[in-house]
Amino acid sequence: MEVKELTKEISSSSEYIFRSGLQQVSFDYDKEADVMYVSFEKPQNAVKTLPQDDGSLLRYNAKGDLVGITFMHYSKNLKKKN
Repeated sequence: MEVKELTKEISSSSEYIFRSGLQQVSFDYDKEADVMYVSFEKPQNAVKTLPQDDGSLLRYNAKGDLVGITFMHYSKNLKKKN
């Protein structure tokens, strides 16, 4: 991916994060497992996980707040989009 494309992608994502009002978002990629973890606010344990049709997992805390999203087979899914 070229720097110009990368900048555009990051800008688009960060614009959404800004509008959502989240105070903190962290990204962790496990290359060996090919899994991208996105945590909202500070990383915390989820008590409920809901699988989605696209293979991602929505993670919720005990209060029912969405605390993160896990993207399985991350690099493979990126290649399918391109």
